[in-house]
Amino acid sequence: MEIVIYIYNGLTALDTVGPYEVLSRLPNAKVKFVAKEKGVIVTDTHFLKLVAEYDISEITTADILLIPGSTVGFLKEIKNKTVISWIQKIHETTTWTTSVCSGSIILGAAGILKGLPATTHWAVSHLLKDYEAIPTSERFIQNGKIITAAGVSAGIDMSLFLVGQILGEEKAKGYQLVLEYDPQPPFDGGNFQKADERSIKIARKIMENDAKKDLTLLEMVRYAQSLIKLKKKKKSMNNLARTVNKVKNYPKWVLSFLIGRTVRFVGTAGISFEEMTTERVIASIENKPKNRNHIGQVHAAAMVLLAETATGMVVGMNIDDNKIPLIKSIKTNFVRRSSGSMRAVATITEEQKAMMKNQEKGEILIAVSVTDESGQAPIECEMLWAWITKK
Repeated sequence: MEIVIYIYNGLTALDTVGPYEVLSRLPNAKVKFVAKEKGVIVTDTHFLKLVAEYDISEITTADILLIPGSTVGFLKEIKNKTVISWIQKIHETTTWTTSVCSGSIILGAAGILKGLPATTHWAVSHLLKDYEAIPTSERFIQNGKIITAAGVSAGIDMSLFLVGQILGEEKAKGYQLVLEYDPQPPFDGGNFQKADERSIKIARKIMENDAKKDLTLLEMVRYAQSLIKLKKKKKSMNNLARTVNKVKNYPKWVLSFLIGRTVRFVGTAGISFEEMTTERVIASIENKPKNRNHIGQVHAAAMVLLAETATGMVVGMNIDDNKIPLIKSIKTNFVRRSSGSMRAVATITEEQKAMMKNQEKGEILIAVSVTDESGQAPIECEMLWAWITKK
């Protein structure tokens, strides 16, 4: 039985090794680790390395094809026409085509999941829709010869299920006992549907750090386009709006990272962007030591920076590329002591958009509310923005 496991730089080790431990024990199994080019493959943590003994030109058929996932490495794979074409051809020969984690996004890019229910890692499940698959939160799901598994450890469950399909439930239970696979995690935190907000936030931060190991700033911009099927560019969009549109389905931290690298002070303060459209911008700043005042709350200057940033970005999303936005006036009243992290919501009206588009210069007062973790507003702000035509 030919078991082909496609591996690539940035993959998540357990996505590959978990199913390997199960499937390699099938009768007459011959496991082949295959990459676009044979050689050493570096996993997402950069500590563990695997070896591809075959390149894709050497493999033309498979009984079982496994596509593992990754934190961001899959972005490069869905962009690689040679790899996608190879997966399509191998799929035609398989008895079973499987994926773990974001590997299903790669299958989707190959057109294999069109119209089918599929699962993947919770952080990228929305991307399945871009390939006309139907996202589910199942641990694993079968559609004919196609089986997709959720994140990382779900690959073991999927593989045991596959053994059951091939050899029967009795032998599959034996395989499970060999691995002593009897999950009893110390914490009830492994399911996104049941996880609390704090756990989700920590998990996203871990994935963000892993992602930064594998993608440079330039690559983030380049491969963000691979996450969505971009509609034809609207002439009304300026450069900032087009960039935001390209990364709108990417994890939210990417947009914050890109802006923070462009506007360094925003990056230094650690301002994050929850939403950025031509109608509204939502930005937040955490109550971290670097942002605190003498009483342990977000510094007054940081609150003002947050409001200025949110309003500036909503202006920036709408101004023509031949014009420059400038802050003209900031008025702030501090009305109460703040509590915890801060959130700013800035909005712009259709009338204000029209003024910016039709007038060579002018000024508008952008509405903004700044609230803390209690939901109350410790400050009241007025942000007057102006614009002029570039010389």
